[in-house]
Amino acid sequence: MGRGITICKIVCTCTSLVFIVLGASLKWGIFPAVVDAMIKSSLELTEDNTETWDAWKEPPITPFMKFTFFNVSNPKEVKAGTAKPNVTEVGPFSYREVREKTNILSIQDEISFGSYIHYEFDEEESCPDCKIDTEITVINPVMVIVSSLMEDIHGIEWPHINITIPPIPALNFDGLELGPLEDLINNNLDALARDLNNLILCDNEVLVEMGLCDDMFLKGTPDNMVFQGTDSGILKSVWFYLTDTQYGIGLPYKLYALLLVLFPDNPDITLESAGKMIEDLIAQLPIPPLIDLEQGKFGFFKGTNATKSWWKINSGKYDLENYNKVLEFDGMTRLPDSWWDNFGPTPSANKSGVPGICHDIIGTDGMAYSPSVDKDADVWLFNDQLCRSIWLSFEKEVDIKGIKTYQFSPDPSVFSMSNPNNYCYCPNVEKCAVAVPENDTWDMSGCDMCIDGLLSLQGCQGAPVIMSTPHYLDGDPMLAEAIDGIEPDREKHVTYLNLEPMTGMPLQAHKRIQISVPVFPSTYFDCLKKAKQVVFPLVWVDEGADIDDENIKKAKGLLVTPFLAVDIGSGVMIGAGGVLLISVILHSIFGKK
Repeated sequence: MGRGITICKIVCTCTSLVFIVLGASLKWGIFPAVVDAMIKSSLELTEDNTETWDAWKEPPITPFMKFTFFNVSNPKEVKAGTAKPNVTEVGPFSYREVREKTNILSIQDEISFGSYIHYEFDEEESCPDCKIDTEITVINPVMVIVSSLMEDIHGIEWPHINITIPPIPALNFDGLELGPLEDLINNNLDALARDLNNLILCDNEVLVEMGLCDDMFLKGTPDNMVFQGTDSGILKSVWFYLTDTQYGIGLPYKLYALLLVLFPDNPDITLESAGKMIEDLIAQLPIPPLIDLEQGKFGFFKGTNATKSWWKINSGKYDLENYNKVLEFDGMTRLPDSWWDNFGPTPSANKSGVPGICHDIIGTDGMAYSPSVDKDADVWLFNDQLCRSIWLSFEKEVDIKGIKTYQFSPDPSVFSMSNPNNYCYCPNVEKCAVAVPENDTWDMSGCDMCIDGLLSLQGCQGAPVIMSTPHYLDGDPMLAEAIDGIEPDREKHVTYLNLEPMTGMPLQAHKRIQISVPVFPSTYFDCLKKAKQVVFPLVWVDEGADIDDENIKKAKGLLVTPFLAVDIGSGVMIGAGGVLLISVILHSIFGKK
């Protein structure tokens, strides 16, 4: 009897230990390795991996671009300079993004493709009063931009452009021959501005019929302002001024008079040839896509709807740490020198030719990240709309319908001009920054245009458009204080990614930016002469996607259910083994009594 009990104890002890070891091995050894292998297999960007490849080509989750405009409630008072602007939000006006990757070429661990996107207005996802034909009153961005450019025009370095109209000698903007023409432009700027000002004031019916009238504020539909292009009186006036050969007002008449002085004996100089010279010059100028000068229209995303951008990424075939990282954007491995200054974060770095990070393309496009996301490591995102890369830091854990995610968002240093890594984003920084040799730093106090929270896109967009976070979140407090109705709210306005940590898959992603324009009192235009200096908000945009119920089920099937089953199974095994082991111990203790 005693021997049988002893054997039973030994068997129970061995069984309990086997259960415990198997349970522990399953939970912390075997299963994680199996899951890791499954995840790596599921992430492979190859045509053979059909489900992942198809989802990468055409995302199964529909992204939306949502525009919220700042409607101006007191335009007359602002124009008169008697009150600061009062704005109210109107929106969102929601557009469904249709994305597709085409012309895909995969070589080794690099994939090149064209990213096609077009936008479709979605009334159901928009606010109740947000229709395709809803009209709002906003700051007139083109009026402000043209005024700003004319204030700066004397500082322009004329491009190397040759225009030849036989038998008239070549005119070279870089040579002495063009001195008189450059003087014509610079010395007669007041006259040019006066003519433009008279055109947009529309003091006769002909100008009204031609649509040349314009003002400090614009009334129109968001759809036109964003994609289709809205009529701009100042653009139509500029085009009329540059091409007029009928009314005796335009630049061709002034150029014709100058050419007659320069070449008095040349019979081929005519008003038409002067107009043709100006047309050739306009054709060679880098006019940003948001402006259609000939049609007199502008739209902030005009020319980008139903278009492609070109990308090259790393597939992670040989190293999953590089999964989906951007290698090239539109054929560029680094951003053009014309976009940002080559300016080092310290005087010694600048002297050594270390230009800072402004031209670097870093991170992914935000659609996917490498697996095993680390809370302590920033994630990088290349944002082609911001023309730069930004880093996002871990904020908190977020539960999304039963799936644990890590939330990453930009901290205030990302857009702070007190961060040395951002000095190269400061306009004209080389002219305003002063070296402090004692501690190898820059004194930025003279850089009036380097303001926390603002990013000037004049270099990459060709126009003095300013990007920021919505409602100037994390920006200099003076920006919000200058506008009534601006109320920064981190919950509503911050950019964030909610990444599932094992796969690096974004379950929620929202990229939020604001478009503003710098307003200054104008020397030239009556409608802006009394304006107060302010960074005037136009619209903020939330481009994002949230995982739907169908895809959350698939994600749970991969990430939650197996773990739950293993937790239950290993728990039962460890629990059963523990009960057996405790039973043996208790019997050994109390059985003797």
